[in-house]
Amino acid sequence: MIRSRAISRRSILALGAARPWRLASAQTAPRQPIRLLVAFPAGGVTDIAVRAVAGPLGEALGSPVVVDNRPGADGIIAAELAAKAPPDGSVLFATAAGPLNYVPAVRKVLPYDPARDFTPIARIGEVGFFLYVNSGLPVTSVAELVLYAKRQPNGLTHATATPASLLTSTVFANAEGIQLLQVPYKGDAQVAPDLVSGRVQLAFAAGAHLPMVHKGALRVLMTTLPTRSPLLPEVPTWQEIGLAVLPMKSWLGLVGPAHLPSEVVDRISQALRTALGISEVRDSLAKLAVQVDYANSAEFALIVKAQMIAWADAARLAGLKQE
Repeated sequence: MIRSRAISRRSILALGAARPWRLASAQTAPRQPIRLLVAFPAGGVTDIAVRAVAGPLGEALGSPVVVDNRPGADGIIAAELAAKAPPDGSVLFATAAGPLNYVPAVRKVLPYDPARDFTPIARIGEVGFFLYVNSGLPVTSVAELVLYAKRQPNGLTHATATPASLLTSTVFANAEGIQLLQVPYKGDAQVAPDLVSGRVQLAFAAGAHLPMVHKGALRVLMTTLPTRSPLLPEVPTWQEIGLAVLPMKSWLGLVGPAHLPSEVVDRISQALRTALGISEVRDSLAKLAVQVDYANSAEFALIVKAQMIAWADAARLAGLKQE
């Protein structure tokens, strides 16, 4: 909670010269917009989830939050902008695991250091992934999908719009001994029409395509969540079909540039916690299969560090090499 107090004009000017963020956050001062970078195009799960949080986050901070989509290069474009932003809280990065966990596992050279160039602020939660197939495909279970794929001389086509979808597909294909031909897309919104039309046959993706499932255009065969999703309680989990537990998690969180002052980190983290406590926000995220699981800065830093190892191990076991 921000408490207002009377301060002199001289104090305001001195405070602004010393700490521009505190000036921007004071209720008696003009509100400084916060630029919230997103590494994916509009219309995908990450974008929709971030926009559901952005408004309440801005209200809790007393500053408007403006979502800035900077898609491309597996999130590297947005991540580089965030890493090079001034450490005053005016630019933040709402990111999934890809730019900080997956990309370092498959790229030798990056324009940022994922371990040193960011300040973890808070985790929002975990993004649920589902195995979607076109409804015209003659399969209703993972077992049937595997048998069908093995009968196809060239395998099946699978759409990938995020690093998590690519690695999950690769792990699945290797575990089941099937051939999948990757068709890359910029975002989930671009995947949807091709998946529905049958131009691509399957995809591991987050909850953006669930409306098409309810309309009968797509079918879901399993989820990577540790427990069944309340959105599709009849759909089994990855473990239930007999696959080993996935070590990597598709988390969603908020980071800033390195050297972000602790008081700024704490204010933003607590504001995010407040926003996530709003029932309308939680309901919006639940419809996207985003399981809210807030973690503060220290907890989130440990999660990011552990997941960096987990994603690197998964990429190595999947045969993906650094290039």
